Amino acid sequence: MPRYRCAIVSVALATGRRLLSGAVAVLLALHCIPGLTCLKAQTSSVIEGALTDPQGMVIVGADISLSGSGMGETRFLSDSSGSLSVKGPTDSFVGMVPVVKDPVSGQTNANGPFTASNGNPVPQAGRLYNGANLDRGPSDLAVNHTLLLDGIVRLPWRFEASGIFRAQSGFHFSAALPTLVDVDGDGVLNGVDFRSGRNAFVGPAYANLDARFSKRFPIRETGRVQVLFEFFNLLNRANTAAVEQLQNVSTPLGTPLQRLPEREGQVGVRIEF
Repeated sequence: MPRYRCAIVSVALATGRRLLSGAVAVLLALHCIPGLTCLKAQTSSVIEGALTDPQGMVIVGADISLSGSGMGETRFLSDSSGSLSVKGPTDSFVGMVPVVKDPVSGQTNANGPFTASNGNPVPQAGRLYNGANLDRGPSDLAVNHTLLLDGIVRLPWRFEASGIFRAQSGFHFSAALPTLVDVDGDGVLNGVDFRSGRNAFVGPAYANLDARFSKRFPIRETGRVQVLFEFFNLLNRANTAAVEQLQNVSTPLGTPLQRLPEREGQVGVRIEF
C-alpha cells in the first residue's frame, strides 16, 4: 500500500479516537448537568414552612405543607438558605400548585391560571405543574425539511465534475424578551420569551451548491497529477447566519442580521504516486 494512503488511514483512526472520547465526554457532561438530574430524580432541597413563594406571591392557607416526599409536594429548586443550588430551566417549580394571591392586584389562581403583575405566569392551583414545560420546543438544530444531492461525472480526456447541493428549511430560533426575567425566583435570569415558546420561529431557508472540476495528468507508470478547481456557494446565494431575536426594536423579528460567505473559489494540485 502506498505510504500516502497509510498516512490517511492513521489520521482517520486518530480522529476517530478523538471523536469517540469527545462523545463520551459529552454524554458524561449531559449526565452530570444538575438541572436535568434534579428534575428527573426529584431530589432538590425543599423549603419548609414558607407562606410566600420566591416571587412574593402570598400562599393562601397556613396549613399548606411545603415538606415531605413524593411527586405531590411543593418544591423550589434552591438550598436551605434560599440561594441557588442548581441552574435549572426557566421555571424550576415541580409539584402541586398551592393557592397564591398577587400582592398587587389581589388576584388568585384558585379558579384558573393568570399572569401576575410582574409579568410571570401563575398556574392554576390544585394541579400538578411541571415548570420545565415552559422550555419545551424544537431543538436548536432541528430542521423540518432537508434535500441533499451529490454526484460525480467522469468526462472524456480525464476530466471530472462533482458537486454537493443542499437545501433545507431554516433553523428554529426563540424570541428574546426586552428584559431578562426570573420566573421562579431562583436567581437565574432567562431571556427567552416563554409566552411564544422556545424556538417557536423559523429562520429563512438555506440552499448551497459546492462544485469541483478536475483533470488528471498521468506521470510515468504509477504517478498522476490532478489539478483541482473548487467553488463554494457556487450560486452566490445570500444564506442567513443570524437573525433578529429581539422584540420591540426597529428591526422586525426574524430579519437577517448576518450572512454566510459569498461565492469562493480555490485552485489546488494533488500528486499521487
